Amino acid sequence: MKKIICIILCAGLVFCSTKSHFAAAEKTAGPRLSTWVWNTPLIKTEQNQLITFFKSKGVSTVYLQINRDVPTVYYAEFIELAGQSSIEVFALEGSASWLNAENKRKELFFSWLNKYQQSASNAQKFAGIHLDIEPYSLKEWKSEYQNTVKKYQDTVSTAKEEANLLGLPLTMDIPFWFDERTYTNNVYGKGILSEWVTKVADGITLMAYRDSLEGNNGLKKLVQNELSFAAKTGKKTEIALETKPLANQDYLTFYEEGNKALMKTISQLNKYYSTNKGFQGTAVHSYEYWQKLRK
Repeated sequence: MKKIICIILCAGLVFCSTKSHFAAAEKTAGPRLSTWVWNTPLIKTEQNQLITFFKSKGVSTVYLQINRDVPTVYYAEFIELAGQSSIEVFALEGSASWLNAENKRKELFFSWLNKYQQSASNAQKFAGIHLDIEPYSLKEWKSEYQNTVKKYQDTVSTAKEEANLLGLPLTMDIPFWFDERTYTNNVYGKGILSEWVTKVADGITLMAYRDSLEGNNGLKKLVQNELSFAAKTGKKTEIALETKPLANQDYLTFYEEGNKALMKTISQLNKYYSTNKGFQGTAVHSYEYWQKLRK
């Protein structure tokens, strides 16, 4: 009997912890502005510069790449400093290599995160987990599509289980064209891949990566299915924009247009989707390129 009570209490604690993170997210939502930080050592040398930049742009969520070579004290300092400016920090990881059963990066990430969360004070804890897996970068995506998709689904499902144990929300990067990809297998049944990820994860960052709103290749057209499904299922979706220079692909990025055009587009998206229940905000990829954009 005591064992049953203990299990119930533990489950309740995990649920309450997850709910508290969602409550915190709701405070900063409406609409949210997120960005990625891949160059993790910057939190050792440029903490104040990072926070100053985020505040100047209105960033409320940062996806910080986990680099195990960076001492945990710097994560703690940065997260606490960000929190003082109402900026939440998610632990960022993920790789197509996670689909390989022999690859241990996924296990190492969750082990590191579990130890960190246990030792950190409340003000120094990560607010969530953000994964960027991109299974389509594998050659098997074309040669063994259905099998590769199932491995991807297995990976996401396992990540969600780990996130639940940590009491953290799980958010995922996916490309806008996942609504054109289907899956069929004995474990997950069949359906549309974007819808499956949306149902499993707590939030989606949709890598739309276009520099125009209108037209058949514009942002509004490309994200309509995902936002509609998110609204129907009570989930949230961010629209991600690119700032990295891309040779011969100017239409994918705001590198040439600059920061003024980027911020104008963000404002237009926020206004256009203000009544869409599935819209959470926008995300800019990534800090390293964004801060170099011309004004």
